[in-house]
Amino acid sequence: MFNEATGIKSLQIKIGQSQQKLKKAHDHATEVQTILEELRPRLTFLQRQMDRYDERDSYLASYKEKQVVYYHAAWKNASDQYKKTTENIQQNKQQILFAREFRIQQEKRVLDAASHQGPKKALMEQLASERARYTLAFEQWKRVDQEKRELQDSLTDITAQKKAVEKTIGIAENKHSDTDVRSTLLACKDFLDQIISDITPPKSVAQRLLQSITAILRDKATISTQESPDILLARLTAIEEERTNQLHRLPLMEKPSDTVIQNLEKSMREMADEKSSGTDVSLNVEQARQQELEAERTGASLQAMYEQQKQAIHALEQDILRECGSAVFDEIKKSPTLPDTSVTEQELRTLSAKIATIGERDPLVAKEYAETKERFDTLYVQFEDVQQTIQRIQESIDEVTATMKESFDRKFTEIKINFS
Repeated sequence: MFNEATGIKSLQIKIGQSQQKLKKAHDHATEVQTILEELRPRLTFLQRQMDRYDERDSYLASYKEKQVVYYHAAWKNASDQYKKTTENIQQNKQQILFAREFRIQQEKRVLDAASHQGPKKALMEQLASERARYTLAFEQWKRVDQEKRELQDSLTDITAQKKAVEKTIGIAENKHSDTDVRSTLLACKDFLDQIISDITPPKSVAQRLLQSITAILRDKATISTQESPDILLARLTAIEEERTNQLHRLPLMEKPSDTVIQNLEKSMREMADEKSSGTDVSLNVEQARQQELEAERTGASLQAMYEQQKQAIHALEQDILRECGSAVFDEIKKSPTLPDTSVTEQELRTLSAKIATIGERDPLVAKEYAETKERFDTLYVQFEDVQQTIQRIQESIDEVTATMKESFDRKFTEIKINFS
């Protein structure tokens, strides 16, 4: 009754309702905080794992970048060594040839001295043999070359006759001019006579074509038709194909060289001026043999090195294609200079060990981390909202309590004044 008289009953009811809401808010905040505390260790573990994955990605990017630099330098060095070895092999071949030629010359001098025969006579016989061989080879080359030029000239003439026949066919179609067709056939007949006289033995295709032209010329009625010129054109094409095949079947021959003859003539001139002396001949032969043997040993060593470097380059190419791809390999081959920085194999091994220690990225871990992080963030936002709600309710209770106390004091004072 006193509370009703003072007007604080409604405020007390409001405070009671706010306290119930405050209790529910505290309970909800406690539940959310409990869940957050349960999720926090798992989220921390997943966060550390994701950080390791990010660290692995950083290592992997650095590894790939350094790998390209390393392979670039390795390819450049291997290519330079391979090129240098190839050049050394070519030089060694020349050295072997010179040493062998020198050894042969010295052995010939020893043989000439031992047989008491004039070296000049032996060189003259060798020179005669080389000249006969050169003459035979030169005549064969000359014959093949002449036959090739004749075939090429014949093909040029056949092409011109084909154009004339095609032109005649066009004239016959447009103007029906028998005179032009007959003149063209006569020219073709003379041309085929020349072809048959040039070919030994005469070819059957050219003979049949000549017989056809002769028959056409005898029967003037057939000149105006389209069949005979067309057949003539087809057979000219057949002869052209036959001549082309003959040209392709000719052997490929280079003009023979007379270097050996010139060397022999030079040796004869030197021998004519050289005084006969048998001193140090055997010693020169032994030295020549040692030089040739040493050059051959060096050549064998260079060839083995060449094969090893060839296999190494092939293996390096496969490694680059497997690790970096064809695009990077093409860029490495096109780049003429080395990069400014250098990378050692130990650096790559260290990065590779770090990447292997972390392991591959697990997609399930990333998925779980995303889900846990999303749930934790959502609950944390809820927790902060509940805390703000609790604060607002507490402020409301404090405000109502202050209002109730003020109203109570005022009413109590009024009642006390009225009863006094």
